[in-house]
Amino acid sequence: MIQIIAIVLLLVLGKLAYDYFVKGSGSPLPGGRYSQPMPRRKPQPQRGGNLIDISDTWVDTSNMPYRSREYPLNNKEFAIYNLLRELIDTKQHIICPKIRMSDLVAVNPQDDKYTEYTSRLRERSVDLAIFNPADLKLQLVISVESGDDQRTKQIKDQYREKALRSAHIPLLKLNPRDLDTESLKEDLSRAGLTLNP
Repeated sequence: MIQIIAIVLLLVLGKLAYDYFVKGSGSPLPGGRYSQPMPRRKPQPQRGGNLIDISDTWVDTSNMPYRSREYPLNNKEFAIYNLLRELIDTKQHIICPKIRMSDLVAVNPQDDKYTEYTSRLRERSVDLAIFNPADLKLQLVISVESGDDQRTKQIKDQYREKALRSAHIPLLKLNPRDLDTESLKEDLSRAGLTLNP
């Protein structure tokens, strides 16, 4: 054991002597620096050039399995969309389908669970959103519902509803099976939308 300590001690003393006699003049300055400047590293060439795309490494991009969706809305959502187009003055309002929640709702960046809240918003979308065409201000969110929704969808819908309420975004839930046009007109007017005469 003493031999190992002696070897380590000799190595340290050898390094100190090398630094003292070879690299410096022997007169250290305050702070442990020598009077002669230490040699500097050669400047490294600046990194740059083309961005390397590694997407082919992870998936085969030569034959991707994507196809165009024929219709972005299902039959129930499309029926509600068409009804809204008949009722609402489309010169005063834009009806947009399938908008991501993260495009409508912002998370306070100071929140402790910012990442979790943001990822939950990215996973969800709203069925229809109505905007003012002049400034694209969100006026109303429409949720198309049916009585036979799966439990998982119901939980996601509850989260979406709570998030919209928290952001003070008006939400109107519609079920195509029991839709009353006159009642819908009243709800749309209450939301501040201009209706067709």
